[in-house]
Amino acid sequence: MHQRVKGYQQEATVGGQTVLVETREFENGELGEIQIKAPKVAPLTSEFLTCFNRAVSIGLRFGIPLDEFVEEFVFTRFPPDGKVEGNSVIKMASSIPDYVFRELAVAYLGRNDLAHIKPDELGLNGKDIFEKQFDEETSEEELTIKNKFWKNRQSLAISTASIIDVISNQVDDLKSTMPNDEAGQKTQNELIEFLQEVMVMLESLLAQIEMALSSQQNSSSREAVNAVIDLKHKVSNWLNNNSDLVDTSIRMSIAATFLNFFSNAGANMSISTPALLAIFGGGKVVEIIKRLNNNNDE
Repeated sequence: MHQRVKGYQQEATVGGQTVLVETREFENGELGEIQIKAPKVAPLTSEFLTCFNRAVSIGLRFGIPLDEFVEEFVFTRFPPDGKVEGNSVIKMASSIPDYVFRELAVAYLGRNDLAHIKPDELGLNGKDIFEKQFDEETSEEELTIKNKFWKNRQSLAISTASIIDVISNQVDDLKSTMPNDEAGQKTQNELIEFLQEVMVMLESLLAQIEMALSSQQNSSSREAVNAVIDLKHKVSNWLNNNSDLVDTSIRMSIAATFLNFFSNAGANMSISTPALLAIFGGGKVVEIIKRLNNNNDE
């Protein structure tokens, strides 16, 4: 690269691991080379990073757009991951490549959608940023969840983590106790797939909640509200369509767990009366319907 004239350095920690990003730019200001360094890692990991740096830099030099690398590496998931410290706009990352290419996308492509703090939100406190994300087009359901989310974010973090553990254990149990008949195996595999999809959604939601808890400057709350709504629809649809196909104890566990969770989050699951009857039986359904009605009145 004969026309590199400038670049920048950014140091942060991802899940406790220090990460240093160095860039070199072409004369026109476009990214031309990267160096990712992670002090105090094993020699093998350090050498892999060196090879990775060379591969990406050669790709950039030969005209591969940065966008391609961003699409490939953002959202990759492996440790170290979690809270990011030392970066003003990125607060969580699912891996070191996820963090690095979010940073590069914001810096060189203007991809503020991949940042957790938008440039015009710097200097605002968490509550101001939270309110800033909602406007006159916000639905009544979103406003209800918004109000409960900010108030209950601490307990929601605890309950979300707990539900992830419960579902993970359920999946392990289901995998180890497969029915002998083909129809039973098909139903159980579909249940496992559903639970795994829910677990991914919960993990994403937990990351949003943790950002709201760990940073005075976070813009994750709108995404968290949307995540609650998406999760509610996912669970409600499954319960309404599969209430008579799955073991009663599992149905009751899923329904009871999420009825309590969504009540705390300010969202109401839309479960049909026939589905509730199939899951809980008549007497319990009356109690649940009363609870849902009370939640609507709040």
